[in-house]
Amino acid sequence: MAKLVEDHDPDLVLIQLGVNDVWGGSAPIQPILDNYSELVQQARAHNPGALVVVAQIHRFIAENCTNTASTTNAQQLVEAVPGWAASVSTPESPVFVADL
Repeated sequence: MAKLVEDHDPDLVLIQLGVNDVWGGSAPIQPILDNYSELVQQARAHNPGALVVVAQIHRFIAENCTNTASTTNAQQLVEAVPGWAASVSTPESPVFVADL
């Protein structure tokens, strides 16, 4: 992310990551959220006023998945993103959630 924000100087950053991590069923949610936080920090290091939007993973995929572990992890990530976003949002650099 650091190189991308340096090269493109964005005012808006959209993140959608973690989908492949949760579909295997074994990835814990907190490291994914920690990765999101690192990306937000990198964007803010370049532009302290960056607007960040984090897209939740697609719910319809989680609901149609027959792998119980994947469905559980996917749903946990969907549910965790809004609280995480609120915890890292600032008035200067808000973090919003896009419910896809």
